[in-house]
Amino acid sequence: MTEVVELRLPERLDSRSAPEFERSALALVVAGAKLLVRADDVVYMSAAGIRTLVRLSRGAIARGASMAMTGFGKAASDCLDASGFAGVLPIFESLDEARHAAVSGRARPS
Repeated sequence: MTEVVELRLPERLDSRSAPEFERSALALVVAGAKLLVRADDVVYMSAAGIRTLVRLSRGAIARGASMAMTGFGKAASDCLDASGFAGVLPIFESLDEARHAAVSGRARPS
């Protein structure tokens, strides 16, 4: 599978929703998908949600997969900034940038 698969994060990325999202997303990574993760709908993100994004990013890197994220609103961006992970995760300002990064394979953080 080399197509770009677009996933939307749930409104609340927390201890209830994060495990299911992570299982689904990691299964796609294992299958070889290039992931475009959209956070347009996120209004709340807990530490469990951040852990999920970090594990997903690490899983993609470990498998040589491509993953890009975009669409984080102010609250979610502030949460990622405060945790120190905003600079580590493959987050792009626009949907077009994220899609291009996922397609080209440059979506992995260095």
